[in-house]
Amino acid sequence: MEENRRKPRMRTFKSGLLVFNEGRSTLDCVVRNISEGGAKLSFNQVADIPNVFHISLSDGAKKTCRIVWRKSLDVGVSFDEPEDAPATSPSAEGL
Repeated sequence: MEENRRKPRMRTFKSGLLVFNEGRSTLDCVVRNISEGGAKLSFNQVADIPNVFHISLSDGAKKTCRIVWRKSLDVGVSFDEPEDAPATSPSAEGL
């Protein structure tokens, strides 16, 4: 199987809490592997998970996630850039 990830992931077993529906809905998950760019999440049951949501990890980290793939009880997500992160574009670097 060919590796398509941009950054290598490390195996982990952290608990996570998905927050969506403008903060009115939550769902527990287990983070199976993680990198700077994304993670694999596992769930106990099939649930209607939105394509974009926030996750709070057991280590206190909070991320905005976008679903990349879904398979049975597992979901692969990419992490969106923080809203307060400075945007750099190749054309602006030379100025």
